[in-house]
Amino acid sequence: MRHMRPVLLACALCVLSSAGAVELTRENYDALTAGKSVLIKLFAPWCTHCKAIKPAWDALMMQYEGHADVLVGESDCTAAGKTLCEDLQVQGYPTLKYGDPAALTDYQGARDLEGLKRFADSELRPVCSLSRLELCDEGQRERIEELQGLSPLELAAEIAKSEKELVELETKFKRDVEELQREYKELQDAKAAAAAAVRAGGLGLMRAVQGAARRAGAAAAAAAVVVDAESGAEL
Repeated sequence: MRHMRPVLLACALCVLSSAGAVELTRENYDALTAGKSVLIKLFAPWCTHCKAIKPAWDALMMQYEGHADVLVGESDCTAAGKTLCEDLQVQGYPTLKYGDPAALTDYQGARDLEGLKRFADSELRPVCSLSRLELCDEGQRERIEELQGLSPLELAAEIAKSEKELVELETKFKRDVEELQREYKELQDAKAAAAAAVRAGGLGLMRAVQGAARRAGAAAAAAAVVVDAESGAEL
């Protein structure tokens, strides 16, 4: 029975670490963040700094689990959250972002539990949403009323239009990246060819001649010193 205790303890820790975890993806992002101010961690499991912050982040997610106005979550940029991380232009791991889900700001503060909790308590506030219309400005309320006035088919068409625009943006981005990669390879090839031409023009031979001359000069100088020394001894 004693041999079972480490296994049971490990299982308990796994349950605790997963409790309260909110895994954000492109598909569930809008639904889970609607009407909430967010603090999210965008990470890669192999990242050393990601592993270091994990205990504090797991504890913070547990503390904010089920919060009405604040969502603390995370997204694995190497798995289900890959496209969301691309949308949020993640450049390194872990990246922490906070604020309005539609206009996130990079978090640059403390990364221990106390510092993260202090920041979340003081800075994260609810945002305009269908359930919090009192937080919306005039323009936001007008947009909400406009959308509520659409028929189901019209609303579906608007959603499809926006989703199509996102797909087109993603396609264009990938195409532009591929073009940049081709240009980069062409520049690399041109540089390699130019460098080879310079070397073929006798750079190596010139260096060899220069080195031989330096050695010959050094040898002559050394011989002169020896001759001077011998002359002095004879006197």
